[in-house]
Amino acid sequence: KPPEIKCLIRQLADALDFCHMQNFMHRDLKPSNILITGKGDLKLCDFGLSRDFEGPGNYSTRVITLWYRPPELLLGARHYDARVDVWSAGCIFGELLSGYALFPDSTEIQVFRKICARTGAQAPENWPEEVRRLPNWEKFFAPPGTRGAPPAAEKNFFADLRAKYGAVCVDLLKKTLHLDPTLRITSDAVVSHEFFDQEPLACQPHEIKMPAPHMSCHELGVKKRREERDKELKEQQAALSQAPQSQGLLANVQGPGSKRPGGGAPGALPQPSPKRARPP
Repeated sequence: KPPEIKCLIRQLADALDFCHMQNFMHRDLKPSNILITGKGDLKLCDFGLSRDFEGPGNYSTRVITLWYRPPELLLGARHYDARVDVWSAGCIFGELLSGYALFPDSTEIQVFRKICARTGAQAPENWPEEVRRLPNWEKFFAPPGTRGAPPAAEKNFFADLRAKYGAVCVDLLKKTLHLDPTLRITSDAVVSHEFFDQEPLACQPHEIKMPAPHMSCHELGVKKRREERDKELKEQQAALSQAPQSQGLLANVQGPGSKRPGGGAPGALPQPSPKRARPP
């Protein structure tokens, strides 16, 4: 409901603004990194990719989960500021309004093309000159009518939201999803946007109707299945270590000289991935 959405987004904006006031970027804002207490209070979690900042700097592009990554990071920008978090917050805002993720896909280039389609930015002139100078621009952008061009613009996306939630709501959403990071709204400006002063006003946190406890998001389900799979692999590895002859049997099944995906000796089990170094 609009009052609940407004309450959640206001709390998210307040939390984000607090981080930015302390000169910290979160850099992995997404639904599964947002916790809501039984009383409806919103909390940010997982600051593993966060870092301090003092204005634009030479930072890593390999941050922020793909669906919530802003276009400047997709295009290879290394000089950015806290407004990368605002884009992610805008994606979450749009998800609450529409009921589905705005830019879901499995590769950077496909996510970029979804951004082009949903925002109507199919032509180069729709993009700021600074963005067109970024390293991946020529690789990612294909003009309309050429191979690899973005799909047709989804002209009804913002119009449908405007009809349901009003022009002021869509104005805030568009400002959080501005393609030019230098013109994108800041977290403190989100907090003071007139959207929060319009009727219906935000409800109180304790008035938010919480989902049933057994409900979980898709991403958490995927993570759980991955953990279960890793546990099963470790158990298999432990069993094989207690029975050395199993290695030979497995190698014979695979055939001489064969390799498992990702390299390694024949019959070798996949090893757990090493921990990633913290990005700059």
